[in-house]
Amino acid sequence: MSKKSYAGGLAKKTRRLLRKVIPNRRIKDALFRYLFKDKKSLLQLYNALNHSHYDNPELLTIVTFENVIYMTIKEDLSFLIANTLNLYEHQSTENPNMPLRGLLYLADRYEEYIRQNNANIYGTKQVMLPSPRYVVLYNGSGMEEERKELRLSDAFQNKEETPALECIATVININMGHNKELLQQCRPLYEYSYFNDLITNQSDCS
Repeated sequence: MSKKSYAGGLAKKTRRLLRKVIPNRRIKDALFRYLFKDKKSLLQLYNALNHSHYDNPELLTIVTFENVIYMTIKEDLSFLIANTLNLYEHQSTENPNMPLRGLLYLADRYEEYIRQNNANIYGTKQVMLPSPRYVVLYNGSGMEEERKELRLSDAFQNKEETPALECIATVININMGHNKELLQQCRPLYEYSYFNDLITNQSDCS
């Protein structure tokens, strides 16, 4: 199936947007949130990223704080499934501070998880936590790699000491032509990448 027919429905709905003077970054961000606010689409993305085969969207619990801006930066998607706390962000510009942002987001989600489960962090029994996974889906023009890891420890000034804290952001290039298998396994992500390619070409021709 061609790209045009595969994502034609999405393209038709958004052609009018292409004629308006709207920053590309805002369009990309709004569309990303719109596509993956649905549990079914979000589960497709999770399965594609983790090579899993869950088929019940109700296994997924959304924990994103809606309409809340934390330290002037807003998270995209966070959810619980299979004993993991997942944080997915879309990014159109390269940012070496994503691990620091992820640390702040994840700490916030863990605090809420502890509160909701009435966990006693001062007791003698260990509090069990969902494992964190932090993925940044990149659709800008500055990244040539298929994927890369950014580490919080790269920002530590003292490189000689073993850090007591780490946060790893896995950055995945979702531009058309990159990570083809991933895009094939998640139709909403393919449509999002195809749309991004459309508006990028539109901007280049304007």
